[in-house]
Amino acid sequence: MGRKTRRAGWAAPAGALWAAAGTRLARGAAAADGVLVDAAPATAAKGGGTGAGGDRDGGGDAGVAAAPPAVPLRGAGVAVLPTPYPEVLLYVPHLGPPGGLLLAADAVVHVPAGVRPPHVNALSAALTRWAIASATALRVPPLWARAQAEGGVVPATLRAAYARTGGWPAGGVITAHGEALLPPGGAPAVRAAVAEAAAAALPPETAE
Repeated sequence: MGRKTRRAGWAAPAGALWAAAGTRLARGAAAADGVLVDAAPATAAKGGGTGAGGDRDGGGDAGVAAAPPAVPLRGAGVAVLPTPYPEVLLYVPHLGPPGGLLLAADAVVHVPAGVRPPHVNALSAALTRWAIASATALRVPPLWARAQAEGGVVPATLRAAYARTGGWPAGGVITAHGEALLPPGGAPAVRAAVAEAAAAALPPETAE
């Protein structure tokens, strides 16, 4: 009877750091353990196979480590934005509301009208809303978008990066600024809000 072998899955070290290529780490910090790349959400097939962030089964000598997966979490999705300072939109399917969460830093914010961001006074809150004002509560900050254009980013390319999330089933959004967006419409409402926010800050006429 032939010997069955299993290629060992890549195991991230405890406290592993994942980052987009080009991310500036603190002076003296070790290199990132994994590099985030564009990846559509995926689910590991039953009984083995390869899922995003999962182990890989197959031939080969036992104990031979597989390459690092494309994303740090099984089933996750990543949209890397073409910005001077690396930004990503990360989809985590197993957290939050049905469908999971879309996580963002500066590339999109959620500041509902009438809600003061925490830890700021009324004047700062008003200035914040003026700086990111748009037609929707979920916004691509115009000043941020302008800074990307001044840094050489083509708006059409940036818009395409946001569009990668269009088929992701996230039921909510958590950003680094503002409150969580958990719309009653679920995933369709999130997709519409992201698309509207990108269109407001990156209109087609500025693409060229």
